[in-house]
Amino acid sequence: MTNNEQTFLNMIKPTIINECNKNRFCPSIVAMISIIKSNFATTREAAFARNLFNLPIDELWFGMCYSKNSGKIYNKRSECREVGPILYKAYKNYNQSIEDFINYIVTKRRSKNGPLKYQFAIEDFNYKSCIDKLIRAGFMQDYFRLNDDIKFIQDKMINIIEKYKLYLWDSEIKEKVIKNNIIEKENKINMNMYRVRLSWDNPDSQIYASAIYEDALKMAFKHEGYKVFINDNGEIFFDPWDRSVIVEPDNTPKAIPVVKPETGKQLILNKRAVYKNTISSKPDRYVSGTFYFYDNIVYNGRAKITTVKGIENMKPDPNLIYGYINIR
Repeated sequence: MTNNEQTFLNMIKPTIINECNKNRFCPSIVAMISIIKSNFATTREAAFARNLFNLPIDELWFGMCYSKNSGKIYNKRSECREVGPILYKAYKNYNQSIEDFINYIVTKRRSKNGPLKYQFAIEDFNYKSCIDKLIRAGFMQDYFRLNDDIKFIQDKMINIIEKYKLYLWDSEIKEKVIKNNIIEKENKINMNMYRVRLSWDNPDSQIYASAIYEDALKMAFKHEGYKVFINDNGEIFFDPWDRSVIVEPDNTPKAIPVVKPETGKQLILNKRAVYKNTISSKPDRYVSGTFYFYDNIVYNGRAKITTVKGIENMKPDPNLIYGYINIR
């Protein structure tokens, strides 16, 4: 490693570690991409615009812009009068560039109101696995604008991380993120109280209270008409007797007892196995929470689900399919 390379890494490391810790993202990936895109901050974009990642402007960018054509910096896009300019975001310092790039990864969505596109790469601190998840989610096409030679870039990414031992950065925050997750879960449990009542206005009807929502749900399932309320403001957390909602009464990964799904119908899933397609033998993940049927088609005993509410009023978009669940 040259002195210039070491100086560059020492300069960007504190911000990358800090921001990746907050956003639960793999720091070696961020450092590696900054090396590929800025060549250790020697490109014109890095030198003049402090843009280490060659992020172009978009419709949400109202800050300074750098013209690749002329090399000029504009305070805002509307000041540029060039014909067909290629405009990149311009920052006051490298720290802003790093923060913006990490925000780009962890907030990019599949569609305007769809799920996070790279959500499965978040909290994965194994750089090889994280790179693979980014690639499968379309990162090469979105960011590198590549449809081919993906294997070449993938190998290049891994080689850079291993050459400069950037994987050591991952170890620095992995334990911090795990501890923070534990603290957040404990705080959430301590903060929420789930009460089982016939109605909020009738406190004498309360038969159960717990900080664990699964236990409250099970109790509500045993008593017809009872609902689960959260905290002290009368908000209904869940009504298991509302037949417009399909639910599971326990944590077992069994099939939902319905024959035919309905587009847009709400599902409350509890540790449910989700598959990539209709023929996968092993689940891709297990999920809990609120989901919706994508359409009313059943194939091989499986139906599509989505995280998008109101899907029945939208045009079909395969990008909104979250996965497949067994219903038979």
